[in-house]
Amino acid sequence: KYIFLICHSFQLACLHWDVAKVTKRRSTSFGIFPIYKTKSGEKEVLFQDLNDPFYAVDSRDYQVVGPKEWKLDTLDGKVLCREKIRPHVPLERAVMAIRFSN
Repeated sequence: KYIFLICHSFQLACLHWDVAKVTKRRSTSFGIFPIYKTKSGEKEVLFQDLNDPFYAVDSRDYQVVGPKEWKLDTLDGKVLCREKIRPHVPLERAVMAIRFSN
């Protein structure tokens, strides 16, 4: 069986499987923003026809951060995408997509 989770359900899944933290953002993210693929995301079949970066509508007060790579490894999971690059902001880039298993 397959499941595709976005927004709140994605955040809840990250908490349920304990693969990352969900934290309140300093300010609401709202608009159309670039999403950058990770090395694993470049190989992801769902994203293969998308540019890097690709763009998405974003409206978040909460975010997924601090992925537990060791926990993802036990699930055969991978971080696929992260939010926009902001070199002037000393904060971790939020995780925008995870494959939880193969």
